[in-house]
Amino acid sequence: MNPDRASGSDDLTQSRLTQVFKFLKELNELRNPVPRDLSGYADVLRLDAWALHPCIVVLRGDREDESDADADVEMEPLISIKRARLTACPKPPDTLDGWLKPGWQSMEAEAEVLESRNFVDREKKTVTVAFSDGAQRVAALSIWTVLRGKWVEAERPAIAALKIFANSYTVVDDAARGRPR
Repeated sequence: MNPDRASGSDDLTQSRLTQVFKFLKELNELRNPVPRDLSGYADVLRLDAWALHPCIVVLRGDREDESDADADVEMEPLISIKRARLTACPKPPDTLDGWLKPGWQSMEAEAEVLESRNFVDREKKTVTVAFSDGAQRVAALSIWTVLRGKWVEAERPAIAALKIFANSYTVVDDAARGRPR
């Protein structure tokens, strides 16, 4: 076989194969256009609106000029998001046991107390006791409410960071599975 002729057929084959791949690339771009405007996306995660929390690290700006010796060093990720650990609401004092309405553990809810409760006295009669009748209860509620308020303020960034983690995990998971957002 003539070597010049084999080289010519290899060039022709490579040219046709290149054309096929170009065609497939352009067809894919037509069928799956990349939105160039943020309004084309259902959800937009804006970095400036993210919570300031140690679990979220966003590196901004250009990297400094690096020498060739540092080229082999693995680059840090531009965005690092870890799952934020939440803490439990401070436990109320024992004097408030049974007086707090359900939901006091939740950050979104206010800690509310029952105005009054019924108790059975020694003579087996029902007695209604108002919350405000016990000065010790009122003082304990006041102190615990301040403590709980500090917990709520400190926990807000962790909850926001956890929401960002969950949302970004969903975005990455959907992208890995090929699901559009």
